[in-house]
Amino acid sequence: MEQFLEDFIYNVERYIEINDQLLPEIILVGKDSRQGDVYSRFEQALKYFYGKYKTNGKKVVWFLWDFDLSFCNDKSIDSVVFLCDDYYKSDRFFYAYPNGNILNCTCVLGSKHEECWEGTIHVAYISDIFLHMCRLANASKEESGVAVNCSTTTILPDDAFQIDYALNYEPDEIFAFYEVYDEPFQKLKKLQLKLLDELDRVCKENNIEYFLAGGTLLGACRHGGFIPWDYDIDVMMSPENFRKFCKLSNKFGKEYFLQTPKTDPNNHFFTKLRLNGTKMTTPMTDKLDIHNGIFIDIFEHSYTADTLNGQKIHRLLTKTFRSLVYNKWNDSVVKGASGQELSEFKSRVATTLKNILPMALLEKIQFFVIDFFKKPKKYMYDGMGQNLNRGAFPSKWLGEKTTLEFEGKKYPVPKEYKKYLKFLYGDYMKLPPCCQRHISHEIVNLDFGKYK
Repeated sequence: MEQFLEDFIYNVERYIEINDQLLPEIILVGKDSRQGDVYSRFEQALKYFYGKYKTNGKKVVWFLWDFDLSFCNDKSIDSVVFLCDDYYKSDRFFYAYPNGNILNCTCVLGSKHEECWEGTIHVAYISDIFLHMCRLANASKEESGVAVNCSTTTILPDDAFQIDYALNYEPDEIFAFYEVYDEPFQKLKKLQLKLLDELDRVCKENNIEYFLAGGTLLGACRHGGFIPWDYDIDVMMSPENFRKFCKLSNKFGKEYFLQTPKTDPNNHFFTKLRLNGTKMTTPMTDKLDIHNGIFIDIFEHSYTADTLNGQKIHRLLTKTFRSLVYNKWNDSVVKGASGQELSEFKSRVATTLKNILPMALLEKIQFFVIDFFKKPKKYMYDGMGQNLNRGAFPSKWLGEKTTLEFEGKKYPVPKEYKKYLKFLYGDYMKLPPCCQRHISHEIVNLDFGKYK
């Protein structure tokens, strides 16, 4: 009980601190706290605060133990704050809008049945901080204090605390989780730039045109360099330039390896430039017998049909054979992409086809489909990258070039890069929610070799 009262006082102080030394009208709720001396001790604590601070005219419901969330429907209430039995383990509090909408949520505290949450705290995602607006429903004993009837995700307590601290004490800084600033991550970025500079040299010496692509192009436009929580570099080329580029494996210095399905027979990824004597693997690549050096990606943006129906067919065939190649290589069941899962029947048919056909044939068909249109067309698509589902875009966007600064040096980008970025990301200048700003790819094994 003493710990619980201390937590309550601590959080009132936090509330006052965040709200410029102003205290709202606090309504205490919690049937256990209404019994005997316990409730009066909370009231005495409040009297102390009311004697010391001015009020801000807002009305806040403060739930102490058991929650009757119907209070959220009272429109005269500005927000609610929750404490629950395992509150002291998280050392934070959260607010909610009346009518059940989360407002300024640090974290929704876990259930009393902690095994359900595997040591994580359940959060309700909001506005710029989290992903989704969600609604709170009356909590049962099993749901004690968690957000229900909404799409929610678990988040580690430390993540919630980092977000809370940054938004309150570093509001002018672009938030990113602390691992972004770790030395290995910064060293990885420097080696990525080393690879990019080597690619730039070879392309200039051999009259090959390339552009920064994807998140690298976005980073150059929005940040003048890497997106803070991203480390990989992507470049893109037209089919004509890409075909010439793939023949230049002997033009790179001894430190580098141009990886294609031809130069690395066990590799069935698309083209990468790797740094010899290093290693960087993901959960999938860690088990593969391929060159796994630190890399940058080189994508061909291929031509596609001029008609909408032709583009749809081209995209469908591309997705089909890319999936067959990937799942054969990964020895997995063909299920379809996330959000576009195949029916059980289609999955069985596709998996059977994948098992029967040899990899060499599947890969040959895959590249035949991607490069089906040999001559320039009005439209292009990202047949090799992650933006396949975005559809087609005008080829002229990747026509003329200009430059943007990326980590202190100018690199080529499409002159129409703003139109291209809007096509990929919509409002590309808007930052993603804070909870998404972790390092963007999972690294299993990272070895800098002689570059340590």
